[in-house]
Amino acid sequence: MKKRLKKIIKKVVGKNQFLRVAILHKRLKPKLETEKTIAFLLGFSKWKHSFIQDYLNQYDVVFIDDKESMLSIINKAEKYKEKVIMVWGYKERSGLLQFAKKNNIPLYRIEDGFIRSVQLGASKSIPISLVMDSQALYYDASQPSDLEDILNTYDFQSDKDLINRAVNCINILKEQNISKYNNVSSKNIEAVYGHKEKKRILVIGQVEDDESIKRGSSRPITNNELVILAAMENPEAEIIYKPHPDVLFGKRAMQSNPAEVAHIAKVITEPLGLTDSFQTIDHVYTITSLSGFEALLRGISVTTFGAPFYSGWGLTDDRQKVDRRNQQLTIEEIFAAAYILYPKYMHPITRRMITIEEALSFIGIMKKQEENKQHAYHVKSELLHPESVIKNEVGGKIGILSKGIQAIPNLDSFFLSELEFNPYEETESLTYIAGWGMKQSANKAIALAEKYNIPYVGLEDGFLRSVGLGVDGAPPLSISVDNVGIYYDATRPSRLENILNASGWEREDLLQDAKKSMELIRVNYLSKYNHAPIIDSAKFLDAGKQRVLVVDQTLGDMSITLGLADKERFKEMYEAAVKENPNADIFIKTHPDVISGKKEGNLTPRNVGKNAVFIYDDCNPLSLVEQFDKVYVVTSQLGFEALMLGKEVHCFGMPFYAGWGITSDRLKIDRRKRARNLEEIFAAAYLLYCRYLNPTTNQLGTIFDVINYLTENKNND
Repeated sequence: MKKRLKKIIKKVVGKNQFLRVAILHKRLKPKLETEKTIAFLLGFSKWKHSFIQDYLNQYDVVFIDDKESMLSIINKAEKYKEKVIMVWGYKERSGLLQFAKKNNIPLYRIEDGFIRSVQLGASKSIPISLVMDSQALYYDASQPSDLEDILNTYDFQSDKDLINRAVNCINILKEQNISKYNNVSSKNIEAVYGHKEKKRILVIGQVEDDESIKRGSSRPITNNELVILAAMENPEAEIIYKPHPDVLFGKRAMQSNPAEVAHIAKVITEPLGLTDSFQTIDHVYTITSLSGFEALLRGISVTTFGAPFYSGWGLTDDRQKVDRRNQQLTIEEIFAAAYILYPKYMHPITRRMITIEEALSFIGIMKKQEENKQHAYHVKSELLHPESVIKNEVGGKIGILSKGIQAIPNLDSFFLSELEFNPYEETESLTYIAGWGMKQSANKAIALAEKYNIPYVGLEDGFLRSVGLGVDGAPPLSISVDNVGIYYDATRPSRLENILNASGWEREDLLQDAKKSMELIRVNYLSKYNHAPIIDSAKFLDAGKQRVLVVDQTLGDMSITLGLADKERFKEMYEAAVKENPNADIFIKTHPDVISGKKEGNLTPRNVGKNAVFIYDDCNPLSLVEQFDKVYVVTSQLGFEALMLGKEVHCFGMPFYAGWGITSDRLKIDRRKRARNLEEIFAAAYLLYCRYLNPTTNQLGTIFDVINYLTENKNND
């Protein structure tokens, strides 16, 4: 009855007026006393809810929804006597500070600590440390913080045990190369930076609209401007610029483009761990980044343009003064305050509170496991040619939305990355979003990639796929991986097209493998699918005339549209075949899906001349092509298989193998600039563009593993 009455009153007076009356009513009543203080938490993503409650186990936690109004929050808070408000960073509502101050409600701000995890926070890994500040967060130089108070007032001289702990922890941190995040495997720095010949300055890039810059730097400055400043102040030095990973890989917007300072600095464009980046460095420039403190820990001098927590204590070259900071401190004292006294540490698995020493031990173990995993990916990558590996794939994370792709047996064997089947939950940690080519089914994956500015990678069946058909459930033994486009889409570049346009990959061993593979394919009559029988050559009477094969495809196939053709092109192709070969016998190969009745074709007896012979046999493609002198295609792969058999091929669309000088083309694409021979196109398409599964081990394999398997298991009738 009471609930119903409330509903009626709310409807009559409106929600806001109802809340105002409810607040007044609660203020007149005695406050509810609870065993634990009630903590109202604002700005906490849902994935943080479980571990935050473990960090705050001395409180009864109430999470406030992001859409909840200020009146609704006040209404909830007025009910309790003992309460606090906690905010993630600075994600509070307008009016919250005034409400807390007016009603003497403590307000705390929470952030990740300085040793967080192995994986990035964006990957939603549980942080091993948090900081909670009753004034302002450590990166807010515009006002005091609890950390700043500790640094100003703590009697470090009297606490020898604390300083000894700090010294030991710093040594562990340096020995094990532990940083805030520890997800990037170690690299040979000379391979990244080159040989050192003079003084080296490292400029650490940040996300330029990040709160730490907004609140930590009194003057606006971009990363590029910091690079220019470093170069001006160190004209004889080598400037190395490490952009923030989120900016470099497009996950956060850039206000200054690293490419614009590439003429004065070496810009690092590959993943590089922070601790590795300090190797061979003499001086670091930063705006407000924690990396400046990590450089100090390693004995590197630091210039700070803003005022991070570690500046102003006599250890840094400061370009922004903070008058409140009035102590001269050692690196050990700042570490003790920031890493031992200020944060709380929690074991991510047991969820019990731990010491920094235990935290470092856990991070060390997890870091070793991550390094082993990364090493395994690097070892696996050696099975592929360098040109087969897409950018940032090794040790990355690929999000896969499609249930169909997820169901592919041994899918992970094709990749050098971890596969994430819940990409919506992991968007910020993904290297790529994968979908099946450019077909309609991939639209959701493409939309997700565009929404979160994550690169899209298109997957497709390889050119030697399986014994049986995919529609019958045969799993693929090869997959193409394309982070540029997809091979059958001639409307734009693809990774395959880029390989063929580039030079330097045409190694003798690769081309020899191409020749050997083609010979095995020819001898064993191997194709994309290998279920169909060898065609009976007796079907083709030797009338002393040339035979021309016209290849039909299924109506509306995506490879036709994206191959710059349509249904009319098939009729043009047939008419050209007849006109150009007046004394030849013309045959039309019908697609297997048309034969089975699953789809329609583009050419039928109704729209071609009576002299054409339709081939309705579901037969081995190479055994069929072998019977002909010329082959006419729009975009069919059969055209490339005909080239392997030495046939003359005419293309009326733009398949991947057209436009390189080995086919007679009715269309032209200016992007395809080089002349290529058959071995080179095969090497690019079959050896560099596609990946193979070893059917015996179900691990990443080679084209020869698949050729051997298909040869032994295909239909040889």
